[in-house]
Amino acid sequence: MPARFFASVALCTVLLVLPVTAQINTCNARGMVSDQDQNPIAGATVEFQSIQLGIKFVLHTNKKGEYFQLGVKPGFYNISVSAPGYGTYQKSIRLEMGNDFTNHVGNTNNDNLHNLVLPPAGKNIDDRAATTSDITVVDFTSPTSETRQSREAKRQRELQKENADTQKRVAKIKGLNEKLLMASSAGKAGDWDQAVAFAQQATQMAPDIDLTWAVLGDAYMGRQQPDEAEHAYQKAIEMRPNLAGYHNNLARALSQKNDMQHAVPEFVAAIKMDPFNAPRYYYNMAAAFTAAHDADDAVKAWDEVIRLDPTKSDAYYWKAFNLNAQGKPAAAAAISDALQQYLQRDPDGQYADAAKVMLQQVSR
Repeated sequence: MPARFFASVALCTVLLVLPVTAQINTCNARGMVSDQDQNPIAGATVEFQSIQLGIKFVLHTNKKGEYFQLGVKPGFYNISVSAPGYGTYQKSIRLEMGNDFTNHVGNTNNDNLHNLVLPPAGKNIDDRAATTSDITVVDFTSPTSETRQSREAKRQRELQKENADTQKRVAKIKGLNEKLLMASSAGKAGDWDQAVAFAQQATQMAPDIDLTWAVLGDAYMGRQQPDEAEHAYQKAIEMRPNLAGYHNNLARALSQKNDMQHAVPEFVAAIKMDPFNAPRYYYNMAAAFTAAHDADDAVKAWDEVIRLDPTKSDAYYWKAFNLNAQGKPAAAAAISDALQQYLQRDPDGQYADAAKVMLQQVSR
């Protein structure tokens, strides 16, 4: 698998971070479980399981259908809700520092406003994020939706403000911007030892600015040290948990270690946080599955890349590559079609010769 597939979100050159965040390292899980008529359900079981952290805990609702837990470690969780006489409901959420995960309707914390509603007996609803066996994320990129476009415009305005705030913070620390630029320049020149050294100095100068850790993570990735990169990206995420690029890069570090169990939820988090760039994150996920020789999930991921951005010619080639790796005789037509799509879009591309050879093989 060519290294170019693991394209990084350019954190070294673009400032995409928030100013000072509250010094809180836990959050609260609070909510209500009700039926479809909004009647509270007492005695319901609400199970939280962290994909990232390996944490699992179970809560039960009181007579008012409410549950509450203090001191929960922030991260990405799957929730499973059940009660006697009802079906089950499963959902993926992110618990963030300094916020309640508040499901109770009417609470002022609108960022986490959900209501866990159990379906009737015999019906089960699964709204969890994608896993390695079920890569399906809602398409938020439709240009026909004014709400989605408005949401993206708002997000871009927020990012611009965060960029300006971060630039001010960096400028206040003498020599910090120079260290970050030196790390970036060294990385572009392929001198990853120097890039790591400069980035380490930046984290020492400003350990509370997440950008310094993100740049260090990029430098470690360049030096082929995914364990160290994982730690650096985790530090950045602790300070800025809702930046898609950090989760994408953490997923790249994890996948380089062949830890797809934890990489996939990070890719999914990036997709959900930044759906307008979903093709990029799916591309990285598909490349990671391909590198891990997981042809089944790779085909699904490449299909998502093609669905979201049909102009990405390489995706057709790698879809065919993984279909071929599955070794299913019935896939010959699909392999041929994908290869022809690739050659139509990029007849002189990097994989053109290999595509022609594969096309001849499946046509026999």
